[in-house]
Amino acid sequence: MPTRTTNASEVDTLLGAIRTGDTDAARSVLEHCWTGLLDEEDGTALQDVQAAVLAGDPPSVPSDLLDLVSVTRPMPTHPQYRATSISPDETLSGLSAFIRTANQRRAGQPGPSSATASQWLLRARNTELPRPRVLVMLQAFVSALEAGRTTEALLHAEEAYRLSISTGAARLARAAAEAAALALALDAQRHRAQSWIAEACLLPSPPPWWRQTFGDPLLLATNVALLEATVPTGAVADPCLRDAHWATDLWFVALHLDTWHAALSPTPAVALDGLHASLLQRSPAAHTGDVARDPHRPRPIPPLLALDLGRLYLEHGRGTSAELVAELLDQEPAAHSLLTARLCLAHRRPREALAAVRNPAVAHSASPRVRIEARLLSADAHLALGSDDDAHRELAHALDTVRRTGGSFPLRWGSPAVLRVAARLFGHPVVEELARTAREPVEPTFATLSERQSEVLSMLAQGLTATQIARRSFVSANTVKTQVRDIYRRLGVHDRASALRRAHETGLLDPVVRPGLMTHP
Repeated sequence: MPTRTTNASEVDTLLGAIRTGDTDAARSVLEHCWTGLLDEEDGTALQDVQAAVLAGDPPSVPSDLLDLVSVTRPMPTHPQYRATSISPDETLSGLSAFIRTANQRRAGQPGPSSATASQWLLRARNTELPRPRVLVMLQAFVSALEAGRTTEALLHAEEAYRLSISTGAARLARAAAEAAALALALDAQRHRAQSWIAEACLLPSPPPWWRQTFGDPLLLATNVALLEATVPTGAVADPCLRDAHWATDLWFVALHLDTWHAALSPTPAVALDGLHASLLQRSPAAHTGDVARDPHRPRPIPPLLALDLGRLYLEHGRGTSAELVAELLDQEPAAHSLLTARLCLAHRRPREALAAVRNPAVAHSASPRVRIEARLLSADAHLALGSDDDAHRELAHALDTVRRTGGSFPLRWGSPAVLRVAARLFGHPVVEELARTAREPVEPTFATLSERQSEVLSMLAQGLTATQIARRSFVSANTVKTQVRDIYRRLGVHDRASALRRAHETGLLDPVVRPGLMTHP
């Protein structure tokens, strides 16, 4: 029979309190047994509690118990979660910290979620038992990863592993080892990731809720290794990865890998189409009943996916869309700087590209993935300036990092010119294959409108007349007509139909990034 870490009498008491509607008793017992419920081998006690809560009368169930059931089940595609933050003087229990971290992340606030967990962990270092801290660390791992902070995610996973091992919580140690493997794999540290994969396989399976809720980090990390194939065009990945993780907390990682795989295929255009369609499908703007939020700010796109989207937009000539993605990354310095450098190169401003990759968030990054991509962009800028020796030095640094870490996928984002130079100078097999199969990017187009012009364009796309736009905007119809003429001039067209077609082509009406549009005159 499987061993149980929960006290059977406590679970029975909790179930009885739920069924009789004794809110105070249920709350009291839950504070003592919640960690055991989440560290159980077969998950039957947690399943019993979930079933009792779902069958009970919601007003008589403690809010923490309702939330615990919610955050230990697969995530709805368009969830409604409370995104409450922690105040400086607020004291949370381990259970409350675990729930709040998950709720904030699932409400589209992975950065604040990570901060909530980090603040609580700092306060709880000498006051809380190990197991609540481990469980909050696992939540913090996912939040940091979704916020684009891979190094921070790795620190949470490694600390959770050490604490779990030291206290004999082998199943939670397995979960933490899988998390560490995934963080390293995504950060282009394949050698270290493989060590963590091997360590995870020596431990018992993680608690069932971990797989059901977070996804399968071990499977995701293994698929990164498959995509790091020596011959990039022969890379393979599990085609069911995206669908299997769609309702889990690691959905964005599976979509990232799906995009990688498509980008390496003979028809890389499907990478952009697939990523764009998936992000649009997850966008709350297209669904009713979702949590209310500012209509001018979209649900954040995880930086991992935003960078993919920006790179692919540029490869396919959609410069305006790439600029909008960069604006959505303004709170993520490293990702923003990398995409800004690409945009500067597309605008033929190599000196500005060099300035972007010299941003301290990039230049001093602990992430090999960031450093490799920055070196490639720097080499591209030096080639454009005619500084071949500087370009060769940057490429040597990039390939040295690849050899040490084993992570070659960032090379995929090198320009054809850079890859050809690197292949000629260094003979790296992945570089040679990428240089052989590299496709020249489409010349990007850019169309910039002021914020007001963008608002008018959006209303034109809704079919409103100048009079209707004027009424909605509290200005005269003549003012609107002048603004419309300015829009036509900037887009190089002479009528509404052509303007809307041009706006769709350039990305000014891109539904994935358009709600966050903040352009300049």
